Amino acid sequence: MLIESTTVIKTCSRLWRWPLCDLISISTRSILWSRIIEHCRHPKLSEIAGSLSVLVLLFWEKSRRFSSEISCLCSANVLKDSVHQQCKYLKNPKAKLEELRKKIKELNALMEDVNTKLNLARREHGKEPKAQVRVWLENVQKFDTHQVLDLVEKSRQEKRCLYGCFPNYYSRLKLGEFIDNKINDVIELLQKGQFLDDSLAEFSLEMGNTLPTTKMVSNLTTERTLKEIWNYILADKVGRIGVYGKGGVGKTTIMKEIYNRLIEAKKNGKRFGNVVWVTVSKELDIHKLQEDIAQGIGLELSKEHDIVRRAGKVFDSLRERKRFVLILDDLWKQFSLEDIGIPIPTKDNGCKLIFTTRSLHVCRHMETEKQVEVKALSDKESWDIFVEKVGSSVLVDQKIQKLAKEVAKECGGLPLALVTIGRALRNVNQEKDWQNALASLKGSGTNVEGMENKVFSQLRFSYDALKDHTTRLCFLYSALYPEAHQIKAKELIEYWMWDGPLGNVGRIKAQIWKGEMILKDLIDLCLIENASENGGIEYVKMHDLIRDMAIDIMKTRPCCMIQAGVGLDYPPLEEEWVEDVERISLMYNNLKFLQGNPKCPNLSSLLLQHNSISENISHSFFSHMYNLKVLDLSFTDISFLPNSISDLRNLRALLLSWCQKLTILPSLVKLQALRVLDLSYTIVKELPEGMEMLNNLRRLNVSHAHQLRVFPARLLTKLTLLEELLMHCCWDLYGLVFVEELINSRPIVVLEVGFDNTEVFDNYVKFGHWNNLQSFKFCVSGSYKSYLGKKDVEIYGNFLLDGAPILLPETTTGLQLWECHDINRLSMCISSAMELGICRVRSCFKMECVIFNGENNLNNLEILELSNLINLRTICNGVLVPGIFSRLKIMDVNNCESLTSLLTPELCQCLENLEQLFVGECPQMNVIIEDEAMAQNCEGSLNIAPTIYFPKLRRLKLNNLVELKGFYSGEIVCDSIRTINIKQCEGLKRLLIKFLVKYEQITPQVLTIEGEKEWWDSLELDNPQAKTILQQTAEFNWSS
Repeated sequence: MLIESTTVIKTCSRLWRWPLCDLISISTRSILWSRIIEHCRHPKLSEIAGSLSVLVLLFWEKSRRFSSEISCLCSANVLKDSVHQQCKYLKNPKAKLEELRKKIKELNALMEDVNTKLNLARREHGKEPKAQVRVWLENVQKFDTHQVLDLVEKSRQEKRCLYGCFPNYYSRLKLGEFIDNKINDVIELLQKGQFLDDSLAEFSLEMGNTLPTTKMVSNLTTERTLKEIWNYILADKVGRIGVYGKGGVGKTTIMKEIYNRLIEAKKNGKRFGNVVWVTVSKELDIHKLQEDIAQGIGLELSKEHDIVRRAGKVFDSLRERKRFVLILDDLWKQFSLEDIGIPIPTKDNGCKLIFTTRSLHVCRHMETEKQVEVKALSDKESWDIFVEKVGSSVLVDQKIQKLAKEVAKECGGLPLALVTIGRALRNVNQEKDWQNALASLKGSGTNVEGMENKVFSQLRFSYDALKDHTTRLCFLYSALYPEAHQIKAKELIEYWMWDGPLGNVGRIKAQIWKGEMILKDLIDLCLIENASENGGIEYVKMHDLIRDMAIDIMKTRPCCMIQAGVGLDYPPLEEEWVEDVERISLMYNNLKFLQGNPKCPNLSSLLLQHNSISENISHSFFSHMYNLKVLDLSFTDISFLPNSISDLRNLRALLLSWCQKLTILPSLVKLQALRVLDLSYTIVKELPEGMEMLNNLRRLNVSHAHQLRVFPARLLTKLTLLEELLMHCCWDLYGLVFVEELINSRPIVVLEVGFDNTEVFDNYVKFGHWNNLQSFKFCVSGSYKSYLGKKDVEIYGNFLLDGAPILLPETTTGLQLWECHDINRLSMCISSAMELGICRVRSCFKMECVIFNGENNLNNLEILELSNLINLRTICNGVLVPGIFSRLKIMDVNNCESLTSLLTPELCQCLENLEQLFVGECPQMNVIIEDEAMAQNCEGSLNIAPTIYFPKLRRLKLNNLVELKGFYSGEIVCDSIRTINIKQCEGLKRLLIKFLVKYEQITPQVLTIEGEKEWWDSLELDNPQAKTILQQTAEFNWSS
């Protein structure tokens, strides 16, 4: 019976794949029996029912002894799920496990795809995962696939119960349930991970935050600069932009505004996907700069320490980010983009690289395509900012308001200074406090709250960044001039030469070149401003606050006393001339005398120019200035120099120009270190004693010393280092004997001298001494009127010598002829001067033409001025040679009473570079351009005058041409014209008719028309709409 019952149970287990322990447990519960019948409808069930009951009783008895081994038979485990569900868990366990493995593999692949897309979005767009994506990734990370598979493998190991007699079907059931649940979890993660590409990421608040900045005051200067930078950023052809300006001028503030606008545009999906701001350290650290850029673009570099490999990673990350903007703020030194790993911005990648710096030099070395200078604010703009910071309530008092305007002006248009000083004086309503603040600012400004820590500290960075001690000394020397003074660049460089910062060796030209390079560096660093208007560097100036900073530095080392241009009537007290002072500047004051015996053994420069000093100087004044190198007494009323001058053995420069009461000097025999002696525009009658002992003299200037009648014989042969001899307008000294001495002075490279007559000059030219000269100005038989260039000749009176023209140096670049009545054409005088660039011819009454057939074509001439030539009838007489006037830019013809016309169509074809044409006071002129062929065939002729082109003409001026009836009979094309000035030309009714019609499309205020309104009203144009168009688009300046 037992065997039969066991067989039945095994059969049931085999048929329905129920665990044996579950069958026994179910048989012990009569309440569950019906469930067996219900769920297991099988024809053999009735046959085995009896046997099953016997086996159940047997197991029930044994269960009490083996309760620990058959705990799987309890009802809590059996009744948890339906029998059908439990059977499902046991069905095909290997297939279930394989399905789980496949789902996990799909999940891993999906997570990898999502991460790839996120990385791409982060690199190219600066985006970060959305919140739901981050949660999904966290859930995937929590679902440890390796742990799940390991657990499954361990659970698959065979477990048995009842002393190993039977398999543990309950354990198998639990494994099946676990696998099934994990499959469902994976399916759910797969479904939730089906993100659309645009729903994966969004702009990161961390990488796209706007930068905090001070309020941008709406002013024209700032807005203009902002707009210029913005336009360059949007320009496809501009990749690298340099923004430069002095410290405190507002570069960083403007760029923060630019950055914030770019961020806003990025969030709106416009233009640039990545905008990164990095503040560069003053001492350029490549490792740190790489780290800062990496942090800005979300790149991890902490585990990479090799500079080259770090650069490669930065390069790859930036290269994959198309259309990024990288702003590097406060750059002090140039660097290689390759060293950092920054891709070169191009039109193809659409990237932009922007630097802010205090140095134009840095911009150039970083190869920026565009440089934008951030300039100081205007007085009105400065006042608006200052009022905002001070508070308008304080300025109700008119006295305080007046003082406040002066204080604001002292800030020199620097926003940093305006804000700092404005805050320090906010709600200060005592007039005395404002007076003290103004006095402090006019001194050095250090007593004003915040100036030392905020303003001067910022400006001091630029000073500390200067490359060497020499450049620092040169910069500080510039502060010796008065506030806001326009400094002659040449004079400043020469001070550097004579005082010593540029060194004690080398020729003047080499030292001047070195000084020019230093000055250019100071301008590029915005420590000195270029005050010239013509694009060169003739004048410079120092910003008031930068000068204050320099003065503050010079309170210690080098110690200086600076009271320039402050209206002093009396010199400082003798005890104020301290022993350690190195430079003293009292220039541009009202000093009438200098008394006492100051003890300044370290003093190297004493600048006293532009004072009266009419009561002269005490005899012992210079006795204790043993180290004095530069003494400038120019533009003073001194009548003599004290004898103590003779003991200044270290003196290098004695500058006495324009001392128009100075008649005599003491002995200079001991001044063997003297390098420059300037006696120009004085009334000295003879050179001082001991000139022959000045064996280090490099420059002697006695120009316009009209009363100088004696020049020591053989002096030039003793001044063996003399490089510059400036003696023009003393022509009666220089005859043939002087020329002999001069031509043997080979060291001379700059020569300005007047020759007594054409014979003396002709002899000098024949010797060829001028070939050694870097610069010369020769005046023959007259006084020099004006300068034209570096190599000028000015001739008065006869030009011919024995019927033949005198020779000119072949390197002559400027020529002036005055009252040369023996020449009838200009070209006969200049056959050898092929480099001539400027020519002025005045009052040469026999001159009939400028160029005659086949003679010098003046192809290098740029400026031609003809004045008071009463017999001049034409510019060119004869056949035009190729290249004639090909470089001419300015033609000025005035008071030539025989001229009836000026140009011909053939000559106009050569004037392709003409920029300005001035014609005036020519009473016989009836047409400017005359077509001779048209004039000869006018009767019954159908010839059409050729079209004339002036591609570069910008300015046309016609004045007092009473007979002028027309400009030209044909059409003139000139798209470059900007100013037309017509005065006292009442007969001109058809000026440039075709020409003006060409300007139908001009923009407002491009063309300026000047003259009498009556002439304009009477002007007739072929095109009836032309005058209306011009009146709407041109700017008119009517003369009274």
